[in-house]
Parts: sequence; C-alpha cells; structure tokens
Amino acid sequence: MDSLYDTAFTEKYFQKLEEELSHYLPIAELERYKNKANMATQIMNMQAVRLQQLRDLNYFEDFRHMEFFALLKSFYDDQGRSERFKNFPFPRQYASVAFYGLR
Repeated sequence: MDSLYDTAFTEKYFQKLEEELSHYLPIAELERYKNKANMATQIMNMQAVRLQQLRDLNYFEDFRHMEFFALLKSFYDDQGRSERFKNFPFPRQYASVAFYGLR
C-alpha cells in the first residue's frame, strides 16, 4: 500500500464480502441483501424465518427448535457486540501503535 489511508477500503471490503458470501448463498438471495444497511442481521433474520418453517414442517421437535433458536440468538448478540466494537472510536494515541506495526 502506497499510503497509510486507503480511500477505497470500504469498497474493497464489501466487494470481498460479496465474493465470499457467494459461496454460501444463492445469487438472488445475496442481491436481496446487498442494499441493506446491515447484511449480517438480514441473513440471520432469514435463517430465523427458515428455522420456523422447518419446525412447522416437523423436521425437528420443540426442544431442538428452541436450541437452534438460542444458537441463532447468540450469533445475533455476538454480531451486535462486534458492531459496537467496530464503531467505537479509539483514542488518537492508538493510531501510532498501528502505524509502527505496519512497517
């Protein structure tokens, strides 16, 4: 990288994210999530809907459904914590630590 600040970082991040998700989601579903503010939350919401559909079709009993849903809720909570951490501003002195780590 020529400079310390990459102006296209966000675009590169989302492009790589879409490429990575394309291995796991159908293209039509991925397109539906692309314009959402929080793609991870939308994916987990669809998983919750699908989980309920499978329960309604008796693919598993209530206990398993509750366990699956608890696991999904845990993922959702962890994702929220990660978002808060990502958006939390670091003190200015941490920038110099990251700068020297790049050399």
